[in-house]
Amino acid sequence: NIDSAKEVIESLKTKNQKLNDINLSFWNSIQDQFKSWNLTEAEKEIAILLLRGLSNQQIAAIRGKSLKTIENQAFSIYQKSGTTGKLEFIAYFISPLLPEED
Repeated sequence: NIDSAKEVIESLKTKNQKLNDINLSFWNSIQDQFKSWNLTEAEKEIAILLLRGLSNQQIAAIRGKSLKTIENQAFSIYQKSGTTGKLEFIAYFISPLLPEED
């Protein structure tokens, strides 16, 4: 019936808004962390691409830079963040979202 359909739609809207709020909060925390590490604008852009799982070669192509430049900037990001590479860098942001192991 129409009333139950309206209830379902309202419930979905509420859930969708909660997800949007969570996404925005996560994004803001990433941006805050980048600031605390004093990443340059270029490093922030590269860091986002790294978080998306792109390779250094892909990032170089997207940014129109040499692979060596991207490797150097990625290394700087890892140094500033205290991580040892891409996997640890990504895990820094993902680990807090995962439930504790039993």
